[in-house]
Order: sequence, then C-alpha cells, then structure tokens
Amino acid sequence: MEVFSYLRNFHSSVITIGNFDGLHLGHVKILKMSRDKALARRVPLVVITFWPHPVEVVKGEAWLLQTLPQRLRSLGQFASATLVLPFNEFRNMSALDFLSVMRKELNPMAVLVGEEFRFGRDRSGDASLLRKVSGEWGIEALAIRKLEDAQGKISSSRIRKHLMKGEVERANILLSEPYTVEGIRVRGEGRGKKLGFPTLNFKPENPIVPRGIFAGLLRFRGKTYPAAIYVGSKPTFRGKERGIEAHLLEDSADVPEGARAGIVFLKKIRDEKSFHDAVELKEAISKDVKIVRDYFRRKN
Repeated sequence: MEVFSYLRNFHSSVITIGNFDGLHLGHVKILKMSRDKALARRVPLVVITFWPHPVEVVKGEAWLLQTLPQRLRSLGQFASATLVLPFNEFRNMSALDFLSVMRKELNPMAVLVGEEFRFGRDRSGDASLLRKVSGEWGIEALAIRKLEDAQGKISSSRIRKHLMKGEVERANILLSEPYTVEGIRVRGEGRGKKLGFPTLNFKPENPIVPRGIFAGLLRFRGKTYPAAIYVGSKPTFRGKERGIEAHLLEDSADVPEGARAGIVFLKKIRDEKSFHDAVELKEAISKDVKIVRDYFRRKN
C-alpha cells in the first residue's frame, strides 16, 4: 500500500473516507465492501483519512485507539493507497467544494462512507448530500449502516469506554484484532527480577492503556511471546508514573532500549492494588502468573 500526505491524482478509483480509528468490525465492513467494488471495477481502492483526528483539532484531545502507524498498517490490509490529509487544510472548505476536489483529483467511480459520515465546514455535508451530488456527476455513492449487536451500535467511542474500564475482552469482541498498545522499551528499576519475575518495561505511545494485570502478548520483529502484563504506577513502591511491564512466560525477547514493540491485551486478571510489602507482592505476582499460564494452556 502506498501512503501519501497530500491529495494526489488518480486516473480512476473507488474511494472510502473516514477516521477508521481502531478498525472495528463496522470499519471492516465498509473497507471490505469498498475493496470488492474496486476489484470488480479493476481500479485502486483509495482510503482517505485525516491527521490530526478532527475531534483532536476541535476539542483538544481525541483519546485515539491507534497511533497513526497502527492505523496505516490496519488500512494496508484493504487499500491500494491511503491519503493521510491534513485536517486543518480541509476543515473550512464547504461541503460542495470538498466533493468537487475529491472528484477532480481522485476521479472516483464510487464513494463509500458510513451512514453518519459528515464533511465540509461545520459538518454541513452528510450522506444525503453525498448521494445527491454524486448522482448528478454519475458517481455511485453508498452510505453503509453501522453494525449493531445486542448492546447497540459498534463504534470507536464504545470501545474506548470498555478499555478505560479495563474491559479488554468486551473491547476485543468489537475490534478486528485484539487491542494493541505500542510501547518504547525503557530501562526499569529491576524490582521484578529481584522478586523472581523479570519484566521488560515500556513507555506507551497510545493514549488509552487499560490498567491492571492482564494475560497478553508481546510482539517484536515478527515474533509473538505470551506474557503476564502489568499496567500501573507501582503503588506498593509509591510510584506515580504509569508504565507497562511484560513478564514473558517462556522464551526471552531481546528488545533493546529505545525499540518499539506491540503489547496485546487479551484478558484482565485483576485490578492494580497496593501490597503491604515486597513479600506480599511476590505472592500476588506468583498467583497472577499462574492464572495467565492457565489462560494460555486453556486457549491452546
């Protein structure tokens, strides 16, 4: 997949537009439909997304599920090209001008968006306007209904709420793959090793990191390592800064300081808590690791 940070020209295309944060099952539905339509017409699928996230620009923070590199890797499963457009250059463009620019540069045969898609200055454009204008230009336009389950519509905001409560299993049901945080390896204080449970320490790059003890995976350079994962501030030792520690259950991973790795959250074991002393903490960690081992044993 090619990635561009500007609006480049295509001779012909199928396009889909959206933020696609987290790549949940609703996003996958739109992307698969878009890909199938592009394959049928033998033209590239061009995904248009924006950076910074529009909510971040308007409200100051967006609490995204993915970093931009993660989002691009996810979109690369479907798209021929992804255009990461600077939101500030388009936010004050009228809805009709936005569509005109897309038509001129991308020459779309079809446009697919979610049913709640909004575009143009003050979010004045919607799916109804998109269908009307596209029809006049001879371009097929489809607004895809959101997927729903028994709890309601599947959305990034719903997944965020689950993750902030530590409900990783509920979040993962809605995502196309388990929730993954990217972290930079940093030097730890060696407490885990002294307790008999050495860990790799990471500084998270994603804004949303569930707190507690989890069964999960460490991904690094194409390899995957089952791990007991701790996210918190080390209350037993009066720590304050949030970090991620991964205790690998089997093989060791040579992750140098400063390297980036993926930490995958599969199941929550318990909440973070403070213990009376290191002995009590060691006992708790031993129980946690046993639970995590049992989880992977059942899973396999």
